[in-house]
Amino acid sequence: MKDLLDVTRQAAALALSKGASAAAAGTYRARHVEVAWRDGKLEKVSEATTRGLGLDLYVDGRYAAVSTSDLRPEALDRFVEDAVALARTLAPDPYRLLPDPELYRGQARVDLELEDPAYGAVEAAERRRVAEELEAAARAVPGAGKILSVTASVSDTRAESALVQTNGFEGTKRGTDFWIAAEVSVKDPDGRRPEESAASGGRFRAALEPPQAIGRRAAERRAQRGARSGGPDVGPRSGAEPDDRDPQPLARTVQRLTDERGWAEGLSTGGVLSRWADVVGPEVAAHCAVEHLDGGVLTVRADSTAWATQVRLLAATLVRRLNEECGDGSVGRVVVLGPGRPTWRKGAWHVPGRGPRDTYG
Repeated sequence: MKDLLDVTRQAAALALSKGASAAAAGTYRARHVEVAWRDGKLEKVSEATTRGLGLDLYVDGRYAAVSTSDLRPEALDRFVEDAVALARTLAPDPYRLLPDPELYRGQARVDLELEDPAYGAVEAAERRRVAEELEAAARAVPGAGKILSVTASVSDTRAESALVQTNGFEGTKRGTDFWIAAEVSVKDPDGRRPEESAASGGRFRAALEPPQAIGRRAAERRAQRGARSGGPDVGPRSGAEPDDRDPQPLARTVQRLTDERGWAEGLSTGGVLSRWADVVGPEVAAHCAVEHLDGGVLTVRADSTAWATQVRLLAATLVRRLNEECGDGSVGRVVVLGPGRPTWRKGAWHVPGRGPRDTYG
């Protein structure tokens, strides 16, 4: 963590030396490991470490937010110099200021319990064992003979970040999150292949639900969904007992229509959009907006790289809160994008080449 803080301090100092009146520098480093297991076979193993720096610059009453993944000292010097020059070309923005330093006084030094101290003990064989148990639990549910495919995933992430503001604030943060998930697909008599899933995630690995419970829940949800929709293999019945031809409660009819028409994801998207500000709070919502929800992956975009870094570290908490508010399984993962990149291409004609090479978000 010390090396990350040193780079952050260097970037903030460089910004002042290159002509900025104030700056906020934030660096991050994250390691993500994922194992995907599908139908009795190992489908994917991935491990990736990412790092980067985001810089908010305040130059002559103007504001710019830039980012880079190249943290070498010589590259950082050129990056900051170019970023300050870029900021001077922008329109004045007198309302962009760093927070009042008085807000930093009395800063608490407490353990927020964001990191699992046992993170380093997780081994590849353990991840695979959990993935196998997820599939086995799904296939042990009654009626599992109709299952076409079971995909299980096990992932864990450790993220570190540092933030330095030139008016006095310094801070570091380290956090972990763990996720296990199972997705079950079956083949309906009419040829459709509907899917259902279940997942559990948290900061601490020991707090996750047992893989047996997650695998079983995914399969049971698929079975319950089939029971709600009736299915074309259920023929007409006759007699004094109630059947599907009787008047149905509105809620059941709406649920069946939603399942048959494939509207569930659209309704989930609407739920996330309508509750976004309530879940994340007005301050985060003012700087980070939902772009789309696709296949359980929620994509949001922050208006600065500093906010993007902070929201990435809150991703696991956001998934849990969104599922609590919008229904379990609505969101499985959050992808955070930085500010949109500007374009210099105008009109139908342009010179070939990659164009400006500065980085944004």
